[in-house]
Amino acid sequence: MKKICCYCKEEKDTEKDFYKSKYTLTGYSYCCKSCANEKSRISHEKHQKKNKETHDEWVKNNKEKNKEYQKNYRQSHQKEIKNWRKNRAKEIVELRKIRIEK
Repeated sequence: MKKICCYCKEEKDTEKDFYKSKYTLTGYSYCCKSCANEKSRISHEKHQKKNKETHDEWVKNNKEKNKEYQKNYRQSHQKEIKNWRKNRAKEIVELRKIRIEK
């Protein structure tokens, strides 16, 4: 089935190029995935400063909740964190080698 995106006005495959939506008659969103992603990226850039301020204020006002969340996250993601640290250490060594060569 084909559908026309309301932003780019291109006809695209419904199942492949549109997100599902329970709020529309067709069951798929009005804009295609690429347009939706672009809109989301622009909105994120536009509101990035405000979102950071809101987040920083929440962290400041909820220190205990944040501390508990971080503790739980570290406990439940130990393997991923260990792998990330190992990979990051390798990256740092490579970056230092490049800097020394210069």
